[in-house]
Amino acid sequence: MHTLLLTGKSQMGKTTLLKRIIDTVGAEHFGGFYTEEIRDASERMGFTCVLLGGGTLPLAHVGLNGPHRVGRYGVRAGWFNEEVRRSLTEAKDSGKIVVADEIGRMQMSDPEFLPFIQGLIASPEPGILLGSIMEESDADADALKALPGVRVLPVTWENRDRLQAEIASEIEALLRAGK
Repeated sequence: MHTLLLTGKSQMGKTTLLKRIIDTVGAEHFGGFYTEEIRDASERMGFTCVLLGGGTLPLAHVGLNGPHRVGRYGVRAGWFNEEVRRSLTEAKDSGKIVVADEIGRMQMSDPEFLPFIQGLIASPEPGILLGSIMEESDADADALKALPGVRVLPVTWENRDRLQAEIASEIEALLRAGK
């Protein structure tokens, strides 16, 4: 599987870049999920998981209590449920580009998420995975970044626009080649 993982500092625009790539190539070629902020005026209050096939699921919120916490956010137990898993699996099985945004501490708090993503990346079947991954050093994230076939692309203020065109062009070429 061709794997392209965007990385960069928090609020660098990784998800925005990912969504622009989807728009450029065409949403019909993608399946999976991306993560959006929940905002109250100018303050970030949490995150929601947006399924590319339709629907949203709460992921984390400042007002959520529970055993899983990342910073000030409580992470919803079981967020990586059948709907999210099905969205990723259907994308892969139908030859669509699998989107996993973000591979970070919140998402990895579900013990089933990381093995699932590792399985996608290690799959011998042709395909493309486009995602984002946390920049900070983390044993699990670093292991994913080091897997064969994974390209990690740092996102900066200076290269975001260039990366959009380059990644969209690369994905379009892979689609034409039937990868």
